Amino acid sequence: MNQQAPIPLSELLLQAAKTFQEVAPQIQAALYEAQESFASFLDQNAEFFEQLDRFLKELQYLPERRREAWVTAAERGWYMNAKTPASMRRTVLNSKDALDSYMIEHLEEDWTAITESILSAHPERREILECAFQLHIEGRYLAAIPLMFAQADGICAQALGAHLFTDHEERDAKLTEMASNTDSFIAILLAVLGRRTQFSAGISKCSAPKKALAPNRNGILHGSHRHLDYGTKTNSLKTFSLLAFTTFILAKATTRKITPVIEEET
Repeated sequence: MNQQAPIPLSELLLQAAKTFQEVAPQIQAALYEAQESFASFLDQNAEFFEQLDRFLKELQYLPERRREAWVTAAERGWYMNAKTPASMRRTVLNSKDALDSYMIEHLEEDWTAITESILSAHPERREILECAFQLHIEGRYLAAIPLMFAQADGICAQALGAHLFTDHEERDAKLTEMASNTDSFIAILLAVLGRRTQFSAGISKCSAPKKALAPNRNGILHGSHRHLDYGTKTNSLKTFSLLAFTTFILAKATTRKITPVIEEET
């Protein structure tokens, strides 16, 4: 069988060089045209690139601004949960009254889904939790609020190994340890859980402005005469938001079964 002799490497290189010389002018012209088009695009869209530059610079501060927003919400008596829309964070930037209205509407609209997520995470507490939820529905807030406080405290102790309202130093240490083993978003929310607010403040925090922020757990459970006026729908929903948040964030951090459907921010 006749075999064709291999083409020498030198000849292949010469052929390649010749081919390149033939197409080089077209490549150069195409590159020049692309360069001109890109330069024109930059000139026509200078504002876009300025905004992009600002956005990229702002991005590095996003985790801290998220933390500030959730801390502000907690200080006003409200917490996110597994059904909270991302728009809550933007509402926090508005007034306290605007946040109150937003959260009341959200919790009432999503009441069934939120209560079911809490019950699915803690079926061993179903009887007590369902009782607390029913008391709220019936408008018996004086009874609903202490029950929800107790369950938030117990759920925290069960998942974390430290109570939410009493084991302050141990709670904070365990939250810090837990945060070190999770992603940055969950770590931010764990820090919010350990934040001292009107919920956990001393009984002496009983002025009207303080009470407007959140019901005081210590004053209520110790029967203080300075905290007898806590039985309102808003206070009950605020306590419910704390219970839902405690369940949600500790379930996420410990991978306990729950159905999180919180929207991503855009």
